[in-house]
Amino acid sequence: MPIPRAAIVVKGTTNGATSDFDGNYEILATGFPVTLVFSSLGYETKEMEVASAATLNVALGESATALEEVVVTGLGSSIKRANLANAVATVSATELIGTTNQSTVDGALYGK
Repeated sequence: MPIPRAAIVVKGTTNGATSDFDGNYEILATGFPVTLVFSSLGYETKEMEVASAATLNVALGESATALEEVVVTGLGSSIKRANLANAVATVSATELIGTTNQSTVDGALYGK
């Protein structure tokens, strides 16, 4: 299953890319070998050493422990929880796991 908006970074640099809706990405690396770091909210981070230019298909495992606390607002901006002026609700990771089979965090939060 593709992971949209996953971050791909050349380790030790600020050179990175973000995957599109279908999980596709393109990143330019100078000098091989390089280590690519793949990460996304709700998934385990994975590092992969790359020796030459190639197509890489990477699978990330789910990780509920990475979701200690996430603030979601309907305003399109992120604000510290202490500074919120809107209604606040807390949903634990255990409430999101096992109740529904959602592929995204916002899907798992729907109706909570």
